[in-house]
Amino acid sequence: AAGKIVVPGGIETHCHIAQESATGAMTSDDYRTGSISAAFGGNTTIVPFAAQHRGQSIPDVLDTYDARATQSIIDYSYHLIVSDPTEAALKTDLPAAFERGITSFKVFMTYDKLIISDAQFLDVLSMARDHGGLVMVHAENNAMIKSATARLVAAGQTAPKFHAQSHPAAAEVEAVQRAIALAGAAR
Repeated sequence: AAGKIVVPGGIETHCHIAQESATGAMTSDDYRTGSISAAFGGNTTIVPFAAQHRGQSIPDVLDTYDARATQSIIDYSYHLIVSDPTEAALKTDLPAAFERGITSFKVFMTYDKLIISDAQFLDVLSMARDHGGLVMVHAENNAMIKSATARLVAAGQTAPKFHAQSHPAAAEVEAVQRAIALAGAAR
């Protein structure tokens, strides 16, 4: 590298690549296009989300994303989205994911196909604590969002511009406070 400028590569830790949503929609980038874009942006590692859907085991999620990721031209790992924290997931599958180096995951406090209960959230937090993991949370109060959405739909206000109104700030404030309280209880 004589005569060249050498800088460390970036690590993109929040991206959606070849990720199927809970409603079945697939993101536009696959691991080939997403990793090429990341490389052109100076990133040498990506950490996209690997989404578990209800009824799907953690090993199945990892097998699915491992197959998709074979196209990547740069290093990668995953943030696991946990939507079905069964006893097997908590006691066996997530610890096995930690063993292979996947140490972060995300839970949702809203969206019918992703939401976990407060009790499940506590279980996930406790499991992460025991293994040294990191838990991300999509914190919004599900009931507030559903109520606001129902009012907007009833009034015929369904254009994309009304999305923000369907997610009032109070829904996030309440859920963030609850998430913090749950995290404190899981110590």
